[in-house]
Amino acid sequence: MHKFGRIFIFVLTPLASNIALAIAAFYLNPGEFHANTSTCYLTIMAALSGTMISFLGFRINDLGPKHVVAALLAQSATLIFIFAGIYRGYGLNYGTTPVSLVDDWESALYFSVVTWTTLGYGDFAPPADIRLLAAIQALLGYAFFGISVGLGTAILCERKTTEG
Repeated sequence: MHKFGRIFIFVLTPLASNIALAIAAFYLNPGEFHANTSTCYLTIMAALSGTMISFLGFRINDLGPKHVVAALLAQSATLIFIFAGIYRGYGLNYGTTPVSLVDDWESALYFSVVTWTTLGYGDFAPPADIRLLAAIQALLGYAFFGISVGLGTAILCERKTTEG
């Protein structure tokens, strides 16, 4: 198979499917997640499958660190939006009071970014049924940050060896 064909199948297609999933989760029908934990977890399993296929594509095609960083950032953004769509549809707790945030995309996106970066201000919290989902997102944030630091180091080392 031609290299472009492998890149299309293993890198671009999973990214495009995750982008479509992010649009569907965040914009089209976030109400599908309301009080439906199985839909929440199945959506994340589908998104993570696409992400893992992308990572396999990075490994198989040896794209180089710069292309991998660009694809990694795109996958990160789509995953953050997918999680935000779930939080928007399912609802979040503000402090100790349950508050439905079905129409509040800003709070859902804010909570998703805060969870991804493991910042954790503590103003919003996921309901008990999807706490594991937030923990998975935090672990993904750690993993993506670690991979990004490693790739950034590889890019700097590559640049230094070509200059020196």
